[in-house]
Amino acid sequence: ILSPVHSIQKFSATAATKSNILPRMQEADICHFACHGGLDKDENQEDGYLVLASGKLFHHEIYAIELKNQPLVVLS
Repeated sequence: ILSPVHSIQKFSATAATKSNILPRMQEADICHFACHGGLDKDENQEDGYLVLASGKLFHHEIYAIELKNQPLVVLS
């Protein structure tokens, strides 16, 4: 996560949790996720997610965050 003052915050291994990442995304300019992901298909609904140390981070959880700086979010 790249903050407004362009310092980099890296979350890896056990630090890559929703509770660490989601609050910091609100202030970020760029959010780059390099991790595994997947797609849950439930009837006619599809829900993409990233795999974090704390479990799945679903795309609707990212969309629900008030992103103050309208950051670029990259999933790779």
